[in-house]
Amino acid sequence: MNQKYLPYYISRGVLSGAFGILVFGFTLKAVIFSLVVFGVFLLYLHSGWFQIDQQSPWFPVRRDERAQQVQRKALIAAILIGV
Repeated sequence: MNQKYLPYYISRGVLSGAFGILVFGFTLKAVIFSLVVFGVFLLYLHSGWFQIDQQSPWFPVRRDERAQQVQRKALIAAILIGV
């Protein structure tokens, strides 16, 4: 984990944990669900689909034109594979 994104990791960990507890209560399923959701947040941060803004450490992920083009290409590929 990168130290410069520590506020993002903390905020998304708390958010994932709260959402897991809200959905499943205090169970093992909540822990597993929270880890999966936190993993998705990490994927968003480190995937390269989004522009990373170092000026706002709590909300560094910003959507830009490149992210929209990547999503468009992925959608076209998924449709072609599905057909």
